[in-house]
Amino acid sequence: MSETILVSIQRPTALENKTVQSISVPGQDLWLNAVTNVHIIPTKVNVERFKAAVARAAARYPPVAGRLIREGDEWRASDAKAMLDFTLALSALYEDLDAPESNLPLAPSFYRHVYPHPYSPSCPSLSDGYLWRMPHLAQDYQLSKLMGVYSKGEESTELLRLRFTAKSMERMFAALGPHGTEENELKLNVHDAFTAYLVAALNKSLENPVRRVINIVGYRAPPKFVKNLTSFAPWAHPAAQGNGMLAMISDPLAEADLQELLPIARHIRAHINLARDPEFLERFFTLGSFFMAKSANAGQEGRYHCFMPDEGDTTLNSKSRFHTAWTTKNYFRIFIANPPSGGDTPSKGTPQDADVSFLILSAFKEKFISIVKHDHEDVIVDDGGYHPKVAEGESKEGPQLYH
Repeated sequence: MSETILVSIQRPTALENKTVQSISVPGQDLWLNAVTNVHIIPTKVNVERFKAAVARAAARYPPVAGRLIREGDEWRASDAKAMLDFTLALSALYEDLDAPESNLPLAPSFYRHVYPHPYSPSCPSLSDGYLWRMPHLAQDYQLSKLMGVYSKGEESTELLRLRFTAKSMERMFAALGPHGTEENELKLNVHDAFTAYLVAALNKSLENPVRRVINIVGYRAPPKFVKNLTSFAPWAHPAAQGNGMLAMISDPLAEADLQELLPIARHIRAHINLARDPEFLERFFTLGSFFMAKSANAGQEGRYHCFMPDEGDTTLNSKSRFHTAWTTKNYFRIFIANPPSGGDTPSKGTPQDADVSFLILSAFKEKFISIVKHDHEDVIVDDGGYHPKVAEGESKEGPQLYH
């Protein structure tokens, strides 16, 4: 039987000594679609310790204990907070209630940037250069219609779940060959190689290849990860709260590059870097925030955005522990793999396996599996009968993807 336990927030809170007691919420933070997420705690919870950790974490991020308030077409929060930093702080405090600041996420900044109306005379025209990058925002639906769009788009598809080992991803990175050594070269990483491999394998499987890659990009990455970018605007600083993600639609891949690992990896990285450029972000969210606020203000039933890739597109997210069960056609959901049952959780910084799930057209599922298994025998496919080679003394069943 479940039990609800109320936790009193520790005082004073991070906002209590400030003159501003509520926070304006721009359109980009009004992603109100209902998504169920789970924070993984790989052990039995000590309730009293967890309550104490929640009380202190909520004091640091008081928005989680507040309300979202609408005033006309304006939204304010007497508090609103991105879940990720809060859950990271909660995890650190649960492990050590006296954790020093250095072990917690950056102290939050509650700065909110106000974007101009994109169609006002004082605002430069953005439609030609940016509207094509956000069809998922420009078009919205009533919930019943949205479900119909997904249902039609997912006809004749099957769910495919795979586990790629850290070693397989390192092999993909090595397969890129020499790169990033020249000043004008993009600096690629293992995840660029991994996502490029998924795109290339998909294109080798399909009759009609995907030509554009949509990356779910965290644009508040630390500056050291962004080439030639030495500082962030205040609203894009890593400590800023609220939505820090955007769906970055790439230019089309060249015909000769559709199945080639290195060109795809470079294409992906170039667009991730562009998505973190302050001037691009200002223009992108001037238009995108307008569409998101428009949907949030559409009435009692609300309007919702469709994140299923169009024909000829595929979507990927960065590897994360923030598990979300949903996926759709040609949308690769990538998560850090859970450790094997009874196994130890890898330490921070250790290369880790990755779980991938997506819907693929049934006619091409077996071909995709065959390509992946041919390239990387240690990949586990959760499809009954597809397992990595079994060494002597190991279980013939292999590890389960979701336990």
